[in-house]
Amino acid sequence: MEHPTITLAGRDYPVRPLVVRQLRVVVPAMIRLRHARMDAITQEQFDDLAEIAFQAVSAAAPGLTREAFAELPVRALELMAAVPVVAAQAGMTSEGPAPGEAPAGRPTST
Repeated sequence: MEHPTITLAGRDYPVRPLVVRQLRVVVPAMIRLRHARMDAITQEQFDDLAEIAFQAVSAAAPGLTREAFAELPVRALELMAAVPVVAAQAGMTSEGPAPGEAPAGRPTST
């Protein structure tokens, strides 16, 4: 199964669906970033972007430590571009009903 990728420091990393341990970090960070803009980003928002990216690539690069990740020459725009990919792999986008759920607006028969 092929996973979508994000590019950080010129390297493509596959992003697998996130596990609960990662979701506990990523989902609150994504919510805090709702209104973030690159021309007015705070240090806390930047830290959230970096943490989201680290969580996303940690499964594909298990030897990559937080310290080593912090030393990568990553561009801020790469971090921003990673957000929609990670959001999709975290199940935070609506791409149709979840398995076993009826689509909204369609009554079920009784």
